[in-house]
Amino acid sequence: MKVKRYVLIFLVLVLCVSSLLCFPAVVVNSAGNLSYRFEHSTKTLYVSGQGAMKKYTYPKNYPWIDFIEKHAYFPERIVVESGLTSIADEAFSDDIDGNSGLGRNGLGNVKEIVLPNTLKTVGKEAFSFLHSLKKINIPAGVKKIGSRTFADCQSLRSITIPSSVKKIPAEMFYDCGKLKDVTIKKGVKEIGADAFCCSGIEKIKLPSTITKIGKGAFAISRIRNLVLPKKVRRICSQTYSYCSNLKRIVIPKRIKVIEDQAFDGCENLISVKLPSNIKKISYAVFDECAKLTKISFSKKLNSIGAYAFWGCKSLKKFTKPSKIKNIKSYTFGNCKSLTKIQIPKSVKVIGGHAFEKCKSLKSINIPKSVTRISREAFYGCTALKTITIPKSVTTLGKYFFGFRWKKTGENAYGEDIGKYVRLSGYKIKGYKGTAAEQYAQTNGFTFIPLD
Repeated sequence: MKVKRYVLIFLVLVLCVSSLLCFPAVVVNSAGNLSYRFEHSTKTLYVSGQGAMKKYTYPKNYPWIDFIEKHAYFPERIVVESGLTSIADEAFSDDIDGNSGLGRNGLGNVKEIVLPNTLKTVGKEAFSFLHSLKKINIPAGVKKIGSRTFADCQSLRSITIPSSVKKIPAEMFYDCGKLKDVTIKKGVKEIGADAFCCSGIEKIKLPSTITKIGKGAFAISRIRNLVLPKKVRRICSQTYSYCSNLKRIVIPKRIKVIEDQAFDGCENLISVKLPSNIKKISYAVFDECAKLTKISFSKKLNSIGAYAFWGCKSLKKFTKPSKIKNIKSYTFGNCKSLTKIQIPKSVKVIGGHAFEKCKSLKSINIPKSVTRISREAFYGCTALKTITIPKSVTTLGKYFFGFRWKKTGENAYGEDIGKYVRLSGYKIKGYKGTAAEQYAQTNGFTFIPLD
């Protein structure tokens, strides 16, 4: 029995020694000014050195990537030790292999990253595609961060941007779907394009030092409340487009321009209060804001872009500012609840499809300043059975009034095909010998002369 016991103990010792030989507690390597080691007990990759990290470019990997792949050591934690002043582009980036579903660089299990206080610069995509990353610190001394730093870090939940960072770069948190808790310290001045696009962010308090918010910065995010810092002068294009949780907007007085598609597709947006000095609303700013019922305008507003309110199905009433000269194409198209429009005397042109498919529109005044009503301007307005055209109008576009579109089938690509159908019982009031009488006669509508 004793012999068997000794044999068993011997075998256990052999196995332990073998495992230690195969998987040493710490594996150390070096490359240039960097050294790196892997600690098995904590599954931690340590990277150390002095000064700036050398940048490697594909197909030559960072040395620890080759090391991880060669020995199948997959870290869950990365510690960059004191001494390094920069992290190079894509230094710890991972990506998902479309065939295997695994990280290309063996970093798919990394949950935490610790950065040193000596750090000053972080390169672009330095930590992108780390799908398991939940925790990382940005040291107070960091001054510059490259674009897409944390792009597609789908498990990241919180982050603090220190005051030393003056600009949050483009796409920094792109597609970070679980990111909700973001703290931006006072001193940060700019948020780059698409910085929080497709993120899970619901609310954020922006410091008073912010002067610019870039294109698409919060697009397709879950943001609920919007309070803009006083130093922001314009709302860039697509900044809040398709933010389905956004319900109300209060825009500060200093905003003068709202750029293209700024709130496009905010389907739950109910009300908007525009500042008194805003001069321009650009292309498709409130396009498809289906629940928008109320919007107030400034007296200084002189331009509203095409598609600005297209698909605002809950908007019932609209009084256009007195300085508008043109109603552009598709501006109020598909506003199905719109019952009344007051067009100011400054308007000269009503663009194509401007009020198409406004099915509840029953009355509209066309002032004497208007000279042209373009193609299909009131097409599909089935409740608008009578329209009055002043003498000043010399051009009336095809199908501008009294027609709807009827589907007759589909083409080889599955697209709808159809034809224009004249609506019966519709009347045009106008003056003899004008474009109004000619349109009525050409299309078979009843013409009621006003002279």
